[in-house]
Amino acid sequence: MRRWLRKLFSFRMFLPSAIKIKEDLRSLVDILELASNSLETLNKIERYKTIKTLEEKADEIIHKISNELSYDHTRVTEEKADVKELAERIDDIIDNLTEASFLLTVIDEPDGNSISSFFSFIREAIYYIRDCVYLITVKDWRAKSDSIIKFCAEINRLENLGDNHYRAIFVQMQKRNHNSETELKEAMMQLRIFDYLEAALDACEDVADILDTLRLKGGL
Repeated sequence: MRRWLRKLFSFRMFLPSAIKIKEDLRSLVDILELASNSLETLNKIERYKTIKTLEEKADEIIHKISNELSYDHTRVTEEKADVKELAERIDDIIDNLTEASFLLTVIDEPDGNSISSFFSFIREAIYYIRDCVYLITVKDWRAKSDSIIKFCAEINRLENLGDNHYRAIFVQMQKRNHNSETELKEAMMQLRIFDYLEAALDACEDVADILDTLRLKGGL
């Protein structure tokens, strides 16, 4: 009887940290979705301010998750590292969107739909990320395993589309004739925007890979 009570007490004592971590991960992807939605804002300054504010809120949640992992004794060290990396890669998405949004406020946007196409890939990838995190943090997540696999595959597909889009943009910019040093500098700054957007998509793929790893290891 005493042994059973000790096990019960130990389980209930440590359970809240595990629950809080799942709640915080859901809050983190909610913030990510808000950042994704802000990409549709036409006012560049307002878009940057919104994403910057969301980035700061995401940093606070990631700090909470790190602290909660220290007190979560339901996981082994390797599992804690996976959860921490998941949160950090989600943060990488927001960080790169913040940097790209800032540059878009200080330099002219490239002609055509090159930026909007990247935004479209990122928004769709984030949609799948949010769904995956919500699915894998519920109690009966195994019943949703097929959906998690499908969504992770979609994120990887979008990252590949982003890679192809980036390469096409890079080749196009290399072929462009720059009539002055000012035009060349502007083109280099525009390329940096695409670098950040590609990095955001790369981080989306990293998140998908970690989610799939967590699925294989038994969830969150």
